[in-house]
Amino acid sequence: MDYTTQQASEIFGVSRPTITAWAKEFSDYLGALTNPGQGAHRKFSQDDLGVLALIAEMKSIGMTNDSIHASLKSGERREVDNNKVMAIITTGSPAGARMLDQIVSLQGEKRDLELELARLRGEQSGQVSLLQQQLREANERIIELSVKVSALESGRSSIT
Repeated sequence: MDYTTQQASEIFGVSRPTITAWAKEFSDYLGALTNPGQGAHRKFSQDDLGVLALIAEMKSIGMTNDSIHASLKSGERREVDNNKVMAIITTGSPAGARMLDQIVSLQGEKRDLELELARLRGEQSGQVSLLQQQLREANERIIELSVKVSALESGRSSIT
């Protein structure tokens, strides 16, 4: 999916002219549609948003363009908050708002299930440790009893 300059500006909380300036300054790291010919509209891909996210982050902490270029050249990118992207895209759309609510609900369910899975794994790990200890104790008892049986058998054979 492609995003407009307006959507990109809303996602990163900066003005449209700022997005345009970033698209020009950092064009080497962005797709061709971010700097189209005269009269055409800019379009930003998901990969482009990763570049813009890094630029926005670094600019917010006062990094220079040279530092940002160096980071981008080394392949550094940032993840984009998909909830924020969805909220921007669905603005004004009742169906989109319902989908966003469903996404948030499903993310909550996913988090709950992950916590339950972690709890069960911890519980299972404790049970495995207990069973291993019981097995060790049983093996030790078998060895003790085997020694006693051997001693009894050797005592019985010396009597007969």
